[in-house]
Amino acid sequence: LHGQSNNAAVELLRIQAEKISVFRDAVLLVLIGLAGLAAVLIYYIYNRRASAVALEQSELKHRRIFENATEGIFQAYRDGKLIDANPALAAFLGYSSAEEMKESIASLQEDIYLDPDLARKHYMLLSKRQYLIDEIYQWRRRDGTLTWGAINAHGVFDDNGKFLYLEGTLSDMNDRVRAEVNLRKAKEMAELANR
Repeated sequence: LHGQSNNAAVELLRIQAEKISVFRDAVLLVLIGLAGLAAVLIYYIYNRRASAVALEQSELKHRRIFENATEGIFQAYRDGKLIDANPALAAFLGYSSAEEMKESIASLQEDIYLDPDLARKHYMLLSKRQYLIDEIYQWRRRDGTLTWGAINAHGVFDDNGKFLYLEGTLSDMNDRVRAEVNLRKAKEMAELANR
C-alpha cells in the first residue's frame, strides 16, 4: 500500500507539474504578447508625439514667415470675407492690425476694390482655376484714400473641384507708379523742349 500510495502521489505530482508547466508557458506567452503590445504602443505614442512636435515646428515656421513677410498676404472666402491676413497687408491698407482689418472689412469687393465689376471678374477667373499675376490697380485704404498695389491670387479647391477660398498677395506699387509717372512727365517735357 505504501508503494502504491507513493506511486499515486508521484503520478499526481507529475500531472500537477505538467499543468504548472503548461500554465507557466501560457503565462510566459501572455507576458511576451503584453511586452510586444507595450513596445508597439510605446512606438506609436513616440511617433505620434514626434509628428505632433514636427507639425508644431512647421506651423510655427510658416506662421513666422506669414507674420514677418513684407508683402501683404491674405486668404478670403468667395463672398470676400477675410479668413486671414498678415500685418503687412493691414499696414498697407491703413489698419493697425490684421485682427482689426478682419473685423472691419465686410467684403473685399465692397471695402477694398474700387470697381465692383473688376472684383466680379477677378472672382470669376479665380473660380475657373485661373490666376491673377501682378495686376496693378488702385485699392481703397481704411481712411478712404487710394493706393497702388499689385495683386497675385489663385483659388483653392477641394478634391471634388469645389472652390473653397482664394489666397494671394497684395504688393505696394506706389513707388513704381510714381517713378513711371515721373518718367512719363520727364519724357513729355523733353519732347516739348525738343519741339
